[in-house]
Amino acid sequence: FRNCTFSANTSADHGGAVRVDDASASFDGCTFAYNTAFNHGGAVALFGGATLTVTGGLISSNAAGQNGGGVMLAGGSASFEGVSMVTNTASVDGGAIHVSAAGAHLTFLGGEVTHNQALQRGGGFALADVQGSLIDGCHVFENSAADGGALALLSGANVTLLGCVIEVNHASGWGGAGYVEGNAFLTAERTAFLTN
Repeated sequence: FRNCTFSANTSADHGGAVRVDDASASFDGCTFAYNTAFNHGGAVALFGGATLTVTGGLISSNAAGQNGGGVMLAGGSASFEGVSMVTNTASVDGGAIHVSAAGAHLTFLGGEVTHNQALQRGGGFALADVQGSLIDGCHVFENSAADGGALALLSGANVTLLGCVIEVNHASGWGGAGYVEGNAFLTAERTAFLTN
């Protein structure tokens, strides 16, 4: 899909606009706005061995009744480059992105994750069981959650932050910038954590 708009779509289950099961999907310069999923993935939900590639574009003002206000990954891999994820909301975890699948892989290069909200964990990112994943050169700004205003690394997550700016995020409970639990592992290099 190139230069497409997905707006005001609704799912009674997963993936307010798009659900990908054991398939590949690519979006270049697309906008996902005001989509809603009753369960997971306000805009997009991935399952099984799905592969998602998103280049440029905007994922904004989407909502999930459970996890992944913008995108939920329950298998496979997802790559984002130069994407803006703004004002997405999740009623549980992962205001912008939620990943929860053994062996799942996430790459997020450049772009911004701003003003997203999760009522429980990970205002920007909530990542569990994701291995060898990279968030590189991203601006993570003014996201909020109960725990992990910017990001929450949950059981089994292994994530590297490289050259990011994590600033002015808020948690009403633990970890304005980040929340790491259980056997999760976070590596941060050349990353600034400011005024969280």
